[in-house]
Amino acid sequence: MSDTETKKAPPTEADTGDAFATDTSDLLMRARCKLLTLNPWYGTMASMFRWKPFDGIQTIGVRVVDGGYVDCLYNPSFCNQLTVNEMMAVVQHEIEHIVRLHCVRVGSRDMRKWNHATDFTINGKESNPNIKGLPNKEDLKGIYYPENWQNNMTSEELYDRLQKTRIRYKAPAPGSAGAKSWPKKDDQGNPQ
Repeated sequence: MSDTETKKAPPTEADTGDAFATDTSDLLMRARCKLLTLNPWYGTMASMFRWKPFDGIQTIGVRVVDGGYVDCLYNPSFCNQLTVNEMMAVVQHEIEHIVRLHCVRVGSRDMRKWNHATDFTINGKESNPNIKGLPNKEDLKGIYYPENWQNNMTSEELYDRLQKTRIRYKAPAPGSAGAKSWPKKDDQGNPQ
């Protein structure tokens, strides 16, 4: 170790719990490892994703590419606001999009409304969420079923209902008007 380098103190018990991670890759690694420990099925699924930073998305999103690989594109600025437990819940949420085939079932539907409909089916109602620990951030409001709606509709049924309902969307969904599009990929599948 050179004179200009400083020794880093070993992590404390608080550092290994739900404290904020030191950087985005550390946060994602810790969330995936914790998920692997607490829920091995989700942790295994998360370890199969290709994780790629991309500031053209507001939060985090998944896509199926190259015959079945799953890219998880994440905005480091969004992720760095989260605790390890919040990130773990977000990863679990994104896995649900894949296993429920939401990327494939979208068809020609409006991406923003489809994303909200699928978020509703994954997350459930805020008063009784399906995934515990999702971040309570202002830009994520509206990711739960409206409390006065029945809680057993499919994503397609919810989408049809959203077509007839006026709901204000805070953030554009990936690929929708007003959002940056998914990035083009190079030969190795990395965002360009």
